[in-house]
Amino acid sequence: AARDVAAATDAGDEIAAARAEKVLVLSEAEAAFFGTNVFDHPLGSTREDPNDPLGHPDGELAQKDAHDRYLRVLEMGIESLLARTFSDDPDLLAILGEACMNLTPWRYWNWTLDSIVEAGAYVEVRVVKGARAQDALAALFRATAADASHPLANHLTVHLTEALPIRNARFASENPISSDDDDDGVDDVDDGWKKNQTSLNPSLRAGKYGARDVAMSPRLGEAAADALFSSFAKHSRAGVSPHLAHMAAHTYARVGRFRSALDASLAATRADDALTRGCVWPYGEAHNRAMLIAAATSLGPEGERVALAAAVDPGTAESPSGFLDQHADFLTAFHDVPKLLVAARFGRWRLVLRLAAETERRAVNEALALLAERGAETGKKNKLPADAEKLAVAETWTDLVSSTPYGRAQWAYVMGLAASRAFEDANPRAEAHVHSEGEDDSNDAWIFAAAAAKVPPERWLKHLRDLAASPAMTDFDEHTVVPGVSARGGAGAFHEFSPFRHVKKRLALIAAHVLGGALHARANEYAEALESLAAAARVHASLPYMEPEHWYLPPKLCLGEVQLRAGKPLDALRTFAAELRDARPNDAWATEGERRARERVEAGDDVFPSASEDGTTACFEVFP
Repeated sequence: AARDVAAATDAGDEIAAARAEKVLVLSEAEAAFFGTNVFDHPLGSTREDPNDPLGHPDGELAQKDAHDRYLRVLEMGIESLLARTFSDDPDLLAILGEACMNLTPWRYWNWTLDSIVEAGAYVEVRVVKGARAQDALAALFRATAADASHPLANHLTVHLTEALPIRNARFASENPISSDDDDDGVDDVDDGWKKNQTSLNPSLRAGKYGARDVAMSPRLGEAAADALFSSFAKHSRAGVSPHLAHMAAHTYARVGRFRSALDASLAATRADDALTRGCVWPYGEAHNRAMLIAAATSLGPEGERVALAAAVDPGTAESPSGFLDQHADFLTAFHDVPKLLVAARFGRWRLVLRLAAETERRAVNEALALLAERGAETGKKNKLPADAEKLAVAETWTDLVSSTPYGRAQWAYVMGLAASRAFEDANPRAEAHVHSEGEDDSNDAWIFAAAAAKVPPERWLKHLRDLAASPAMTDFDEHTVVPGVSARGGAGAFHEFSPFRHVKKRLALIAAHVLGGALHARANEYAEALESLAAAARVHASLPYMEPEHWYLPPKLCLGEVQLRAGKPLDALRTFAAELRDARPNDAWATEGERRARERVEAGDDVFPSASEDGTTACFEVFP
């Protein structure tokens, strides 16, 4: 690379020289990462440092040291190049931003959002200790200032900003990061940002590309999301990179542009399907479908058909098509969403029972076939009970159809909700049922004859609580390693703080609290229901950031619905308004809940019927 720079310079070829300079900067940084050619090594050396004080090169400290070396050399090279060329190179700046982010993967910003912060007030944002988030943000905005459509810079900008407090979006301006483009020598900050404050984020840097007076919210990534959408989701270009088409949805969902998030997700999933038909395995195709379902669900009942069509049947413990147990010890938002949960979200209890009955029938047939194939000896280990009546026991039934604690917990949760509704659809809209292709609803007697239909909801709840409390249901499993995602066998800081670390115990606890709250609410035991759902909301608030969220259901929507039904419309109004402000702007369920609560408050009416005339609810899981 150094020889290419010299040759191009001698030849007077400025374009070739600039290209060779860029390659030289990158190759020096790469050499630094692998411990060669570091500072005091002669140019071109391939000798590794024999005195590495940090031990094994694959250890956590050595990995961190490698990233530090890489970033240091990269910064030096870019600044040296800038001093000679007086122009920003968007490729190098995007790679610099990535190097800054790699020091603390997924941990960039910190803030406090609790009762200490006044409702509606701006939330001050700080940098996580040891992070280079400010440098990353500056590098990425410099890159997009040079090339607004730069794919890497826009991709990273979405990731760097998506988890910021949503509440701060109301303070945003159209041009959040100053570029001082009027040449007056003064860094421009929109006066609207200051809001009569000395600074919004006192611990952050001021000045050009600084963020001290910038409202730090996911809206900072909106222009990047728009650029990705225009480049990869429009004009059938998603096939170039379905993942980059999908990435726009991360920001769109956070700022409440759910239709845009759905459009980006549809483009990504269609491109994934096209690649699969061409025998190419797409990156994160299940994650793209999960995002599509989350976006469709946030649109409310109108997104039901899209969400159900993208969800997957649960399958059985032995079935190759059984997705409920797939990656059950791993991240929920990174694999397919079970149709069970989507059906529950839209109050399709008869569909839940149909799925349960079909799964039960397949599991019984598989168990009988296995018994016939392997003989009586296998019968000792067969999950099928000799007495058919014993199959109508929650613990026995979930053990038959699922092979993991979390898979069994999902069944117990949804079956408990459905059983307490007597398996009747809660939504009285004209299109009363949403069926799979070719499904015949003329005779449902067989699904009501299933063993699963005979288990009372209280037994499902007890079983779910037992599963949630079981040592087998854990958030911290050092033995679960997902190649390419877990860090070095599950040890070290990256794995500890990674959003890819599974949180199944907390999800099972949320499910148990929601089911308990639902049973109390449907028995008009509102005080107990509110207590259970408040507990679910507290556990939900402890989950690490992920988009789409780790759990399909925001428990505060259910809490607000129970407050409304319990004659506490002002509390409900506050709950729904806080969700719209702090968690899910423009969400259809929260918006409708806020409207109904506001009507009750304005009417001075503290009494609300047990069911609304049009079947409107923010939480079918608890109330029709």
